[in-house]
Amino acid sequence: MNIDLFALPASQKYCIAALAFIFILLCGQSYAESNSVFLSQFGIGNLGTADQSDPTTRNNTIIQLQTGINNTSEITQVNGTSDSAIKHVQVGIGNTTTTLSQDNSTAVYLNIIQIGSENLMSSIQLDSNGSTGLLSQLGQANDATILHINSSNDKAIIFQQGFSNISAINQFQGSNNNTFMAQYGSSNMAISFQFPSSHSDIYATQYGAGNSAGLVQQLNSFDYLSVLQLGDNNIGNATQLFGSNNTLSTIQLGSHNLSSTTQINTSFSKANVSQTGISNLSTAQQTGFFNGIFIGQIGIENNTNIIQDGDFLSANILQLGTLNTISAEQTGNLNTAFIAQLGIANNHQLSQSASNNSALALQTGTGNNGSISQ
Repeated sequence: MNIDLFALPASQKYCIAALAFIFILLCGQSYAESNSVFLSQFGIGNLGTADQSDPTTRNNTIIQLQTGINNTSEITQVNGTSDSAIKHVQVGIGNTTTTLSQDNSTAVYLNIIQIGSENLMSSIQLDSNGSTGLLSQLGQANDATILHINSSNDKAIIFQQGFSNISAINQFQGSNNNTFMAQYGSSNMAISFQFPSSHSDIYATQYGAGNSAGLVQQLNSFDYLSVLQLGDNNIGNATQLFGSNNTLSTIQLGSHNLSSTTQINTSFSKANVSQTGISNLSTAQQTGFFNGIFIGQIGIENNTNIIQDGDFLSANILQLGTLNTISAEQTGNLNTAFIAQLGIANNHQLSQSASNNSALALQTGTGNNGSISQ
């Protein structure tokens, strides 16, 4: 039996169209199940968009609260994402989230709070399971980014208070990763990367203005890596690449201090760097086996450079004073070294190459020069 729809009365046409629309909605609910969106806006020119239209998503929640003027929030949950939630609160003027996205993820959570003006946030959780992203921005023109890809049970937390601070957390294929960044002040920058790392932790805390921290962990295992800077215009870079039971901690108190510490093919490695004062410089590099480094500098314009290559290496260096310089280099086998300088304008050179090396040096006073070579 054929029915000419165009010949039907208008009332019957509307009835058939309504039934068809209801049928489409019911079919769609069997795929995009139990997703919910709550949007509340108070003010002028606020824009909030939420996308849960992908039919493969289910049991997801989006909550958007906007109070103020010209705030923008854009949120998407797509590609099989389930049992996940995004909460976004904006209070102020001109706050923006360019991307808040959960893609092919399960039981992941994002909680974003922006209070102030012209704060910027972007976050992507891709192929993640049990990941958590927390962000709080208080102030003006702060910028934060969180990226999770193939991460499992990891946490990324960013807290920014002040002006023009920049934070970026990148976690890729790791497991049980934890990253915490806190910046108080203005024009501070902190960027972290964790690649396939396993039990990894990264902590970056900066108080002041113009501080910069760069933290990288790559194929590591029981990793721990931290940078703490209190003052102005300090630079702290910490890198761990291939090792296993690694630990690296950098603390800088003062201004214009620079610390760069690298562990490459590390095994049971540890590195601790602490600088207090003004314009102190420390650079350290380790490669393999039972490594360890400690550098402590307190004063003004002290300079330390360490290079270690392999075997059972360990180096301890302490400088208290002003304009002291230490240059140390160890290459292979059962090396150990200890150098301490107390005073002004002291200079020490240490170089050890192969076999069962050991060295000890101590200088106190002004203008002393020491050298050990084995």
